[in-house]
Amino acid sequence: MAQTKSHSLKGKSMAERKAWRKKQLLEAAIKEYSQKGFDQTTIKEVCQSAGLTERYFYESFANRDELLLAAFEQVSDDLFQQITEIESSGASTDKLIYAMLKTYFLGHMDFPLRAKLFACEMQSQRNKEEVEAIYQEFLNRYGVLMAKILKLEKRNKVLEYGILGGVLEITRFWINEDFKTDIDEIVPTAAKLFEVLTD
Repeated sequence: MAQTKSHSLKGKSMAERKAWRKKQLLEAAIKEYSQKGFDQTTIKEVCQSAGLTERYFYESFANRDELLLAAFEQVSDDLFQQITEIESSGASTDKLIYAMLKTYFLGHMDFPLRAKLFACEMQSQRNKEEVEAIYQEFLNRYGVLMAKILKLEKRNKVLEYGILGGVLEITRFWINEDFKTDIDEIVPTAAKLFEVLTD
């Protein structure tokens, strides 16, 4: 497997090879951490899943925690980009909230391994200072977006974090039940949380 992958890198620059290997490790981490759990997954297992030797791991990451944070950032950034693309649609506030929540939940349903890493595995690691820092950054980024969409004159971070926490709890519930509840029930339920900010 590793030989096939390395063969495809012929003719690529050193920077391109490194970027490709980093991408392989990130995708392997998302898969392994989601299926086995971060605490139960070794660097060796991630490398085997990526089809790479361990020396290439340390080319991009200092340790497992750094890889976890990078994987979360990738999943979070991809999801955030999809959601922010809807913001410029010019729809009413209610329709914007509904559309953005639907995009958010569909993103999880379409990529369940990424969803588990995003909503479940990161939550279990929040006792670590560096994990909590990036988690707070994520919450703040979504809080800023919420305030913009709802056209709030003044942000209420406590309330924003409470609402986002509620959405994340709905997300975890949905993931843990293997997405059994219809998305057309999940989205309006989550949307009700946002009504608090518009009262």
